[in-house]
Parts: sequence; structure tokens; C-alpha cells
Amino acid sequence: MPHFARRVDDNVFSNHIDFAFSDIVKMITHMKSSNTADPQGFSNSFLKRLKFALAKPLSALYTHIFTSGKIPSDWRLANVTLVFKKGISSNVANYRPISQTSTVSKIFERTVKQQMLAYLIKICLFRANSLASCQSVQLVPNYLIV
Repeated sequence: MPHFARRVDDNVFSNHIDFAFSDIVKMITHMKSSNTADPQGFSNSFLKRLKFALAKPLSALYTHIFTSGKIPSDWRLANVTLVFKKGISSNVANYRPISQTSTVSKIFERTVKQQMLAYLIKICLFRANSLASCQSVQLVPNYLIV
């Protein structure tokens, strides 16, 4: 692996991600509504209906996972479905795979991503305006762009 020079002072680091109740509720609220179950059997619609009851246990779970550094093996599973694109349906090349991954892991990943981006903007490693063009792919939520 190549060596990269540090671009920030040695005292600049982030070793904590806050999995706040309100952030988890917000993440669940902004998920697309879907009745398709993930590999663990949870759908977005199910999580949305129970978001206030699930946010506190999810916060504790996410904090434990982040602190221990061990991702549950179930989060690495996916339900793969082939979706027909166009052309002759008997040709396998005319299908594309769609992977349905763990909904609970997506909330965890998005929370970590948002807080890491906020941290990188805060320490001036990224400029918020340089990330504004990436909003269309939801790299940065609107409230992080100053």
C-alpha cells in the first residue's frame, strides 16, 4: 500500500460517531417507502412505522458495533434479483442484478458517512462548496452544505 503524507495536524482525528436518536429517526424518515424485505426480513415501510420505537435500540446497537469494530455477518448478505433490461429475454446478458442489502446496515452506513463528511468539512480537508455538485447523488445532505 502506498504511503500518503498527512494533510492535517497530528492532533486532528475522529474516533467517535454519534448515533443520536434524532439522526436515526431522520434517516428512517427519509428512506424510500418499500415493502420489499431485506435479507433479515425488514422492509423500509416496517422501519418507518416503528421508527420512534426502534431508534433508541438501533442507536445502542450502532454505538456497540462502531466501538467494537465488528460488523454483523448478516449485514454482508444480500437478496439478488435479476431484472430484465431489453432485448431477447432468453439471453442472460439482457438482465442486470439488483441486490437488496440490509436496511439496518444502510442506516448505520449513512450515519457514519454523513458525520465523517461533516468532520472533514470542519477540519477544512474538504470545502463544502466543492461537494455541492454531488448533491444529486446524495453524497452530502443539504444541511451540511454551508
